Amino acid sequence: MAGLRDSRIQDWVGIHREHLLDMTFVDFLAEFKLAYLPKDWEEITRIELLQLMQGEISFWDFSVKVQAKNSVLSGTKSHLDKTQLRHRIESGMDAKLALCCCLEKIGSEGTLAEWLDDMSCVDNLFRTERANFDALTKSSRENSRRNNAFAKPSHHVNTNTNTSSTNCIALPKLTAVEHQLLYDNNGCLKCQCVFVPHRSTDCPNDFPDAVNYKPLTQSFVKLIKKRVKKSVAAVANSSNDDDTSTSSAPAPVAVVMGMMSNPTAYTAANLMSVIEGDSFSDDSVSPLRSESTVQSVPSTTHASSVLTAPHEDMAPLSVPHLYWKCSASGAEFPVTFEALLDHGADTVFISEHFVSELSLKQQKLYNQMSVEMAMPGEGKKQVVHMSHWVKLQLHDPSGGWKSKSIRAVVALSLCSPVILGLPFLSHNKIVIDHDVCTAIAKDSGFDLLHPGTPQLKPAPKKKLK
Repeated sequence: MAGLRDSRIQDWVGIHREHLLDMTFVDFLAEFKLAYLPKDWEEITRIELLQLMQGEISFWDFSVKVQAKNSVLSGTKSHLDKTQLRHRIESGMDAKLALCCCLEKIGSEGTLAEWLDDMSCVDNLFRTERANFDALTKSSRENSRRNNAFAKPSHHVNTNTNTSSTNCIALPKLTAVEHQLLYDNNGCLKCQCVFVPHRSTDCPNDFPDAVNYKPLTQSFVKLIKKRVKKSVAAVANSSNDDDTSTSSAPAPVAVVMGMMSNPTAYTAANLMSVIEGDSFSDDSVSPLRSESTVQSVPSTTHASSVLTAPHEDMAPLSVPHLYWKCSASGAEFPVTFEALLDHGADTVFISEHFVSELSLKQQKLYNQMSVEMAMPGEGKKQVVHMSHWVKLQLHDPSGGWKSKSIRAVVALSLCSPVILGLPFLSHNKIVIDHDVCTAIAKDSGFDLLHPGTPQLKPAPKKKLK
């Protein structure tokens, strides 16, 4: 009964549990069919069986589909025996395949299994020949188009078709690594500049040049961050020391060591302004543009007021753990509990008591796993040995998200029923943001820690007119 997933059927089982446990399996199926299957389910299934056709799928897949549908009718008057099943498969198979088998008399005297194998071999041969013919036709058509300059109407001057144009080069799509670097370093997704005050919605720049485009790397971001943090070396006053008259004219900047008055700029406009001594060359970084220029400093501003110390932010001594309220299939009904999200653990662990509660089947590890405790007791090392694992699949109680199946190592005692380590996080593509306390699945956008939060839908792509 634990395999019944429908909530209405689970409620029905819970109400009549004692009565159903006293029944035999045959009587239980009969009462189950009477309660939940429509009265004409046999006729509907028989009609679906008789309407099945091979179409574009392979013969083997079609035969398996027919046999599976026929197995549903097992024990009824509509169930087909082996002879009737063979006739039903023959009536729905591809016409060319049926004609070939009829002329060659393939499998006319063998069993049903032998006939299915012979027919599958012939069908695979037909499909291979058809694929080779389609490939040959496509290659011939492409060669004809390439050699014929007047194959289609053209509004341009007739030129050599071998001449390539750089105008057709498209800007490559940002990778996941580049996305993360831009997010972590105040970057713009349009112009791909880092440490800038704007975003793609209000970006004043154009897209990068596709011809000279180079991917954004961590080493380049570190180099730019290093230059942005450098200080103003000297500020010269435009007036002499003896001159006591005040002036509102700005004073020129004498020397700037890799830093602008507006720290949003991140790269030099030309190669001559690059400070020598760095190990990075122009070929190892993307040719991104400078965002802003050095602003003038008023004459009343001194160097001590420019060289201000950064604000020091002290981290808290401890922060709460991240727990995901999830559900797992139990012996009879789903069990809801809180699992610990731990990206510092290289293994998924489950307590032995919780394995018994879920009635999970344990399997033995090939090699015994030994774990040393982080805090030894009485100055001695404590080593825990684990030898079994279970298959586990979790889902959100709201039904909005379900994880992929994972393997969890059984431990004697844990601080949480389940500790979800890196195998769970990486296999399900979970991205954890400790700042806002979110754990979002990249594939669906579902937030495990805030299931009520609406999922972010990607913006629709613009169609070319």
